[in-house]
Amino acid sequence: KSELYAAIIESKSAEIQRVTAEVQSYRDTLDDAAFFAFLAKLIIEFHDENPSYLRLLLFSGLERHELAERFHQRESKVFGQAVIDHVRRSVERGIFRSDIDPVVVALSFMGMVANYGLDRIMTTESHWPQDRAAVVQTMVGIFLEGIRRKV
Repeated sequence: KSELYAAIIESKSAEIQRVTAEVQSYRDTLDDAAFFAFLAKLIIEFHDENPSYLRLLLFSGLERHELAERFHQRESKVFGQAVIDHVRRSVERGIFRSDIDPVVVALSFMGMVANYGLDRIMTTESHWPQDRAAVVQTMVGIFLEGIRRKV
């Protein structure tokens, strides 16, 4: 079982590294709305294109299998760090509030979008609007309004 899980992670590793490289190349942008919309698009596409892989990750996490930890250490952590770095720079530039923790901000946004992605693949009776672009735009707008520094 462990060997099968390891092989599955390895098969997805190149794709996840490509997506992480895209986020890392975009993380220095000064356009926060564009960055978070781009990030949301990548997360949702990953969910749409990899439902079996996500099921395996969820199952392994619930079972406390080493696959979940291996995925976190090898893939998720690097992806998340690129988002954390972007948030930290926006705090330093005075765009985002100084009283926020970049780690919490990054994980919160990714979690919000991932929940949307999971809901889309786990149920046929979703309450989400059909227009994915509108959902992303609304999420980004709500999120940024909460973390931007008020002047």
